[in-house]
Amino acid sequence: MSRSSRRFPLAAAAALVFPLLALPVQVPAQVPATETLARLNARVQQFARAHAHVHVVPLADVHARIERGEAIEVRGRRFGGADSAPLLDDDLLHMTLAGEVALTLLLLDAFVREEGTVAPERFVWD
Repeated sequence: MSRSSRRFPLAAAAALVFPLLALPVQVPAQVPATETLARLNARVQQFARAHAHVHVVPLADVHARIERGEAIEVRGRRFGGADSAPLLDDDLLHMTLAGEVALTLLLLDAFVREEGTVAPERFVWD
């Protein structure tokens, strides 16, 4: 079977649009209106419902939790929180290396749970 003819499940982490209103690296002209964000999020959800192998991971919620200093837990691993390495860079928008690792594991966890075709044992979670 040729590589192009194989069908792999697609787990698109169609990120809900970040609510960028509070981030200091943004200027007002770069921030969409609340109504625009709602329409964009609705469109992402609509697209995901129409495509069986597309899964939405609420990255805006994850980002907000990180900004509040809350830890992110994935399959027994804890990232961030008061007693850990920061997950956001100094600009409060981009992830640190620890944040990228946590985000990657969150996306893989969502893929495994929602797709249902890949056993979690196929991944090393730590």
